[in-house]
Amino acid sequence: MNRSNAAACAASLVVCLWTNVGMVRAQAVPGPWSSRDIGGPMLGGSSSYSNGVLRVDAAGEDVWGTADQFHFVYQALSGDADIRARVDSVTMAHVWSKAGVMIRSSLAAGAAHGYVVVSAGKGTAFQRRAAQGGITTSTAGPNVTPP
Repeated sequence: MNRSNAAACAASLVVCLWTNVGMVRAQAVPGPWSSRDIGGPMLGGSSSYSNGVLRVDAAGEDVWGTADQFHFVYQALSGDADIRARVDSVTMAHVWSKAGVMIRSSLAAGAAHGYVVVSAGKGTAFQRRAAQGGITTSTAGPNVTPP
């Protein structure tokens, strides 16, 4: 990410993380999307785009606690937005492996955020960190799994 992109993202960010089981010829994530690892996970993530589908392969400790580790596909956002996403699948690496839509205050590991998720084994939830470096909290939603 160059300095101008980083400055533009400092105000607020949006992410749509979803995966697709089918392997197809993929290309780089198209603009205005960008991607990067947040919080330095031991295994770096990757993302690709093909036929209207963003694929995210990621690892990390979690999006939880006071700091996060995950792979982020995002674009800058300011003002009102209408965000729609469909999670096609989440691989069960852990019961809390999850994907969804996140609004984040910055690319810092401890950034404030709000995140609507579907997990591999714990259903849906709204998770959030109200302040930079604060504790993440969660409100459970329906106990469903992605297809």
